[in-house]
Amino acid sequence: YEPISFDGASKAASIGFGKSLVPRFHFGKAERILSLDCDFLGDEEDAHISTKGFSDGRVVERPGDSMNRLYVVEGLMTLTGSNADHRLRVPTSQVFAVGAALLAEALELDSSVADDVQLGAFKNSLRQIAATANVSSEWVAEAMKDLVAHSGHSLVLAGYRQPVAVHLLVLAL
Repeated sequence: YEPISFDGASKAASIGFGKSLVPRFHFGKAERILSLDCDFLGDEEDAHISTKGFSDGRVVERPGDSMNRLYVVEGLMTLTGSNADHRLRVPTSQVFAVGAALLAEALELDSSVADDVQLGAFKNSLRQIAATANVSSEWVAEAMKDLVAHSGHSLVLAGYRQPVAVHLLVLAL
C-alpha cells in the first residue's frame, strides 16, 4: 500500500494511447519545460533523475550556449518553482483551468491543426474553462508561443497531486 498515488500520468497515458504505459521524461533533451504543479526537482517520483537531466540542460560553458527554460504553474512555492524562469502562482484547484487556457492557445498557434466545426467547439469549451482561472492571458500566450516555437524539444508535465484530467491536458499539449 502506498499512501500517495503517483499513477496520474500513467492512467492518462493509458487512456490517451489505449494501452498500459508509464511515461518517462527526458529532461536533458528538453529546451523548454512546462510544469503544471509538478515539483520534479523536489517531491515527485524519480526526482533524482529529473534533477540530473534538468541541470544538464542548464549548463552554460561558453558565450552563446543556450540553456533550457522552465515555466511553472503552481499553488505552493516548490523547489521547482524557485528555479523557474517564469512562474505563475495560482490556486492549486485552478491548474486544470490554466492547462485548458494553455491548450486553447496552443491550438490557436499550431498551423497544422485543421480549423473545423468540432475543433472550434472544443476550443470554445477550453476558453470557457480557462475563463474560470482568472489568469494573465499574456503569460499564457508568451509561454505557449515559446513552447510551440520549440516544438519537438518541449516537455510538458503535471504533478502527482493533479487529477487525471490535467494529465490528459498535458498529453494533448
